[in-house]
Amino acid sequence: MAPALVSAGALLATSIVLLIEILGISRLAFAMARNGDLPQTLSLLSQVKRVPRNAVMACGAILPVLAVSMDLRPAPQASSTACGLASCLVLAFSLPWHTLWTVGSVALTGAIYRAMTHRRSHDGLRDH
Repeated sequence: MAPALVSAGALLATSIVLLIEILGISRLAFAMARNGDLPQTLSLLSQVKRVPRNAVMACGAILPVLAVSMDLRPAPQASSTACGLASCLVLAFSLPWHTLWTVGSVALTGAIYRAMTHRRSHDGLRDH
């Protein structure tokens, strides 16, 4: 019973995420169409509720086809990487400035040392 319940919850959560993605991506398509990067028909708003209905309909038609026909694992992996990078940057920049200055100085010193030793080793190879 528990595995079936967990599976049903996962299916429901995945469906909700797909619906949210349709709305989010349709807003992106709307903005891109308004800037001229996509067909202008996607930038039209409905008369009554003032929503980008054409963009929502287009994304609602395209995304399920992509979900069925493509391997979508890279999308959440890329998202996890972006979230991890963002959280690390937030954590890093929440440190005191003197700590950031010290880390930056050590990194710069290491980069300069690496560049100098790397250049010497390549110059030595050219002489032989």
